[in-house]
Amino acid sequence: MSLGSCVAVAWGHPLGLIPLLVSILMGYCFGSIIGKHGRKSLLSKLLLCVCIVTQLAQTIVFCTLYNSGAEIFAAFGCGVFSLHTISLCFDTYRGDVLPDRNIFNVIAYIGFLPSLCGIPVVNYKKISEQLKTPEIKSDKLADGILLMLFGIAEKVIISDRLTELFNEMQMTSAESMSMIMAWIGAFIFACSLYSKLKGYSNIARGFAMMLGFDIPASFRYPISRITLREYVNSYNVSAATFAREYIHRPIEGRHSSHARTLNASFVSIIVLCISYCPSVRFAIWGLIAAILVMIEMMLDEKLSRIPKPVRFIFTHMLTLSGWAFVSQSSTSASIEYLTNMFGSVRAIDYAPLQYFILSALPYLILMLIFDFKPLHEYYNKLDNSEMSIVIVLKPFTTFILLLLCTVFLMSGTVSYTGIGIGGV
Repeated sequence: MSLGSCVAVAWGHPLGLIPLLVSILMGYCFGSIIGKHGRKSLLSKLLLCVCIVTQLAQTIVFCTLYNSGAEIFAAFGCGVFSLHTISLCFDTYRGDVLPDRNIFNVIAYIGFLPSLCGIPVVNYKKISEQLKTPEIKSDKLADGILLMLFGIAEKVIISDRLTELFNEMQMTSAESMSMIMAWIGAFIFACSLYSKLKGYSNIARGFAMMLGFDIPASFRYPISRITLREYVNSYNVSAATFAREYIHRPIEGRHSSHARTLNASFVSIIVLCISYCPSVRFAIWGLIAAILVMIEMMLDEKLSRIPKPVRFIFTHMLTLSGWAFVSQSSTSASIEYLTNMFGSVRAIDYAPLQYFILSALPYLILMLIFDFKPLHEYYNKLDNSEMSIVIVLKPFTTFILLLLCTVFLMSGTVSYTGIGIGGV
């Protein structure tokens, strides 16, 4: 795995070995020293601070140099090395794990091969034991292949086609977009991005499963959430967990107060939003999202009296506004798009609206099938019961997904003008 990580990074771009090498040396050396001296040592605190500052600076520098998303970090995820190094040193500082003397385990974790697509971020204390004794089994190999194919299908069948539609919508109606069209466009973009990130996560989880690792799902049905906090915590769970463990908890402290909790949540949400793509647009988006969540937390008692369907609609209108803001290439274009959503001169344009809805409908239905919670629960029950139908269902599903993915991959690639995986 250590060798595979280095080869994959060098294949993406040889310069990618620089941040990987820096992270490895810092994670191994600093982790050993911090583990030796303990959290009460001034040296340990100093090294932890140096580690955090250096890793964040490294990420910012490389993101600035390669901000197109098509060079280094599109291949292996720009923040993976830095976040994994911070997780390793932080967990060692807290005493949650002992420093690993085997440098190959450290290399395998920091450049964790399945996470090189940028998602999910893996917590060191939850995977340290698996790194030492991974279990490769035939049933995990089969399940991993199936999960990878689901991820590829979500990316190439659903996300790429919805992205193509959103780009077409931008080109055909950018000058005179109606209000309803703007909302439909924001919804298509949100579904495209969700399927893309979820697809990457499933590819990574399936690959990890084939190598003998169990990684939890990164998306816990955010579309069904009623509050903004629930949405944030269920969307890209691995990144949200990292923010909670290494940003929220240190800021909140042991003797937390309501003000410190609000402050910790505020900073965590901003950092979480910027992690998708370090830029001014995402900083503004993070600031607005943090303010909205703070308002929700302060008015929680009053908001709980609102009927759930009404609150659900309001929450997802806010999230769609946020995704619409980041879907554009500049801040001015984002503001213009939001203006169309809330104050366009025309309310509806029937002909293009009908075309885009009918074109997107098959992929939206497929997305709902892939993300239908009762169906997942029923399948898990069948799988755990080891019924004979599962023996037939798995290879049949694998064959169908492989066939579909091959057809869509051969049909061409999509030029994506919106958010890329430039960040975590």
